[in-house]
Amino acid sequence: MDNLKLDKLYSDFINDNPLKRTTILGNNEIWTYIDCYPKINININTPEYIQYTSKTISKCNNNNKSGNIDCLLNNLNLSHDSVIIGDSIVFLHGIAGTAGEFFGVMKILLSKGYRVLSVQYPIYDSIDEWCRGFDCFLDILQLNSIHLYGNDLGGYLSLHFKNEYPQRVKSLILCNTFISTMNVPLSTIASTFLHLCPHFILVKLISDIFNNPSFHDYNNYIDYKYIGYLIESYNFVMNQIINVSQVDLAGRLSLLLSNTSSSNFSRLFFDKYKCSNSLNDSNTYITIITTSDSSLDENIYMETINYLKSISRVAQLKYGGDFPHLSNFEDIAIFCQVHLRNCGAKTFQFNKASTSSNKIYKKSNSLKQTKHIPKAYEMPYPGVVAVHDTVWDISKDN
Repeated sequence: MDNLKLDKLYSDFINDNPLKRTTILGNNEIWTYIDCYPKINININTPEYIQYTSKTISKCNNNNKSGNIDCLLNNLNLSHDSVIIGDSIVFLHGIAGTAGEFFGVMKILLSKGYRVLSVQYPIYDSIDEWCRGFDCFLDILQLNSIHLYGNDLGGYLSLHFKNEYPQRVKSLILCNTFISTMNVPLSTIASTFLHLCPHFILVKLISDIFNNPSFHDYNNYIDYKYIGYLIESYNFVMNQIINVSQVDLAGRLSLLLSNTSSSNFSRLFFDKYKCSNSLNDSNTYITIITTSDSSLDENIYMETINYLKSISRVAQLKYGGDFPHLSNFEDIAIFCQVHLRNCGAKTFQFNKASTSSNKIYKKSNSLKQTKHIPKAYEMPYPGVVAVHDTVWDISKDN
């Protein structure tokens, strides 16, 4: 049976794009994220190649946080018209996710010229507090508006954030997302004592949610290798959440049990959404991705589709399980590219029209820099991360 070798792919990606942390003071919330810029190779009237990389961006961030793009262009002796600033897409994990699990999709979108971020959020007591915290997090990274991708719980949070801050979200990609958490299979007895449960019990609760018996039914798949993909993606995610703290796991399950009324929420969402939508064709703004072999009841996803079908497009994956961004990341990346293209999203690129003497060159192997990253970077939050570079004082907003 074939396998994806996710551990090896993840290790290679995280070595080049280490985890970072940032803190929101006041509530002591620590957000963990991966921020990746695309690479552009140009020639600036000199025989040497100058490479526009995330390392240069990081250096400019430290020197001039209020204008990192201006700092970058000044270092390269370019005018502001020489580089077309593209759109950013932010990935939000689900109940059992971490910031590093979207590496396959991120790598493909990064090669297409988009800035991609994967965010691992801290514990919050309510959906409203989470939305406010995520808004502050975007302020830290100076992201005025973004495209949001959410998987299961991440999609649920994305819908609420779009509802509360419509101006900050250009579009939504919802994968295996529910509009109401009332029918999510979780023991009500266990939910009463979530914050008192030890770590191994919380891991068991989450693993039971995604324990899909159809993985072992070979008749459901044309090719047996698909079953190997699903099992490998499941094992990868379960190995990741073992390193997530007990407090964070309890917080995620608490958000999962927020029991928002789907009818009241959707009515409020539609009103705000249509008011904020300036284009006649609203179908380009929401894409719903579903898989036929996920663990959750199909009726949960159908409820989401029925409520959002008038303002969304639906994409169906033949296989993918609960974590299609791992088991079928190439198809997920294609759906994301089509969605971003329909939304008119721009990619980061060098503007050849700005100066006739400057040309874009293909990447040279001799320019490839090797980075030595400690093994600690391979650990998801709450392990050691690369940079704890920013502190945001929430009291400034009060």
